[in-house]
Amino acid sequence: MRKYLAFLVVFLLILVSTAGCIDIYLIRDMLVPPKEEKIDYVVTEYNFTHSFTSSPNDPIEIYNEVFVVPVKPLTENMRFDIDVVMRSGEEIWETINESIPVDIPDEIEELIEQMLEIASQRYIQITIKSPDEVEWFSYKFNDTESIDFPEDTPLSSPGEGEWTIEVEGSGGGYEVTDEISYHDSFSIVVVLSEPKE
Repeated sequence: MRKYLAFLVVFLLILVSTAGCIDIYLIRDMLVPPKEEKIDYVVTEYNFTHSFTSSPNDPIEIYNEVFVVPVKPLTENMRFDIDVVMRSGEEIWETINESIPVDIPDEIEELIEQMLEIASQRYIQITIKSPDEVEWFSYKFNDTESIDFPEDTPLSSPGEGEWTIEVEGSGGGYEVTDEISYHDSFSIVVVLSEPKE
């Protein structure tokens, strides 16, 4: 009974306040709360990869690139999966050391030293920045490694706009035959849960 009485009082107040000019849509908007629109989300992926190559004249490839990830308004979350393949100088030395005889000529020893020096110059630096230029992630890779950023849960409600991934580094790669080849490389996968268009 109180419910009906309250409804009647509200209706009379609206009638009096509008001085006889009652708009049915106005009453509906005042008495019935608007329904929230359900947003459908889709998963969108961006993939950025590069394999380094080198030659006898150019044993190290220098690399610089900026990748842009557009983030729409109302995007729920974002995650970065980073994989780097890069054999460390120590790992290269172990491979060489196991395959060479005990007594090696001086020329080969010098060549090995040069290879190890070149190997120590290799790296991949990955930096992720938000649209307002805040640095969210920065890491220098010198070895094979995989990192998911953020580690535990995706970034919820990332700022809309253009996120940037800056990659710089130097690496090498060679192909002796189809079976014997090696390339330093990286792969960055960005996973977004964004509103469906």
